[in-house]
Amino acid sequence: MRTIIFEEQTLAFGDDQSVLEALENKGFLVPSRWRQGNCHSCVLHCNEFEYSHPTNLSAPDNSVYGLDDKQKSMGLFLSCQCKGSEILADSTLNMQLAKLDVNSANVIEKKSLSDRIFSIKFVCNTKWQAGQFVNIHTPFGERSYSIASIVDEGVIELHISKKLNGKVSNYLFNNATVGSKFTISNANGDCFYHPFISKKPLLLIGTGSGLAPLVGILKQAIKSKHEEDIHLYIAQGEPQLHYYQKQLNRLDKKQNNLTIHYVCRRNSDNIELENNMRVGELEDIIKNDFENLQPFAAFICGSPQMVRNMQIQCIMNRMDRSNIRVDPFEDNSYEP
Repeated sequence: MRTIIFEEQTLAFGDDQSVLEALENKGFLVPSRWRQGNCHSCVLHCNEFEYSHPTNLSAPDNSVYGLDDKQKSMGLFLSCQCKGSEILADSTLNMQLAKLDVNSANVIEKKSLSDRIFSIKFVCNTKWQAGQFVNIHTPFGERSYSIASIVDEGVIELHISKKLNGKVSNYLFNNATVGSKFTISNANGDCFYHPFISKKPLLLIGTGSGLAPLVGILKQAIKSKHEEDIHLYIAQGEPQLHYYQKQLNRLDKKQNNLTIHYVCRRNSDNIELENNMRVGELEDIIKNDFENLQPFAAFICGSPQMVRNMQIQCIMNRMDRSNIRVDPFEDNSYEP
């Protein structure tokens, strides 16, 4: 059995666990997002993985994929990809949260978007693209949130789902006010509008607060004068959980090539929306709407299961893998 020392606590590290899972099982809050080794949200530092450390331990290849040589030499690794079975038995690993590049961000606006979701707008001197995400640092840990604004707006806007037991979301809801200062990471992720898809019709597919990056991508597509059709599908468990409708409907009326599809799984008669509510499974509705997805590019954001299902569905319906961008939210407000 391997051992991890983290924040002065010692815990066992089993063969079938990742470092991230071992720490979470012990109650530690570690930033994470995709858990596929792509987003780099869960980067940790391990003393024994430093090139200059006297041990012979090295980070497993999968756990340093995408990191540069400098980061590897510093002992940084992806905790979601570091499995116990890949570490020498009887090893003791001293770990800490990685000190990556951070930026000071000032809150200029906070407002409610629904009963569950609120937005925060920051000004921050960092580079980013609409649809990417940043980690917000708080006394209760870090969380990743996607960017719903475009660079031309001059602010970073985040949509935050307030969780019943969410320490970070509730801290931000209760303590973030105009003038508050926070520390945020550099922007990460490749779920943003790319010039090479400018000649393709777009599918923007999301659940819950997965709408946030899609809003940013949609704004950027409009700013870039995207000429092909754009279909936005946003699903919630029930009609009243839909948010940001007025803003989206204003865009819908101005853009002849934009169609917005509001989807819910149940209780469709509870609320009347300006647009017709569609009831059913998101995957089924899109499958019925399009027989051939080969011409399209897709952005898929929200609950991990939906993201996986839609990614497979797009590929099975002949969409090129390189034209699919995904952002699974481990902490998503969508209610199945």
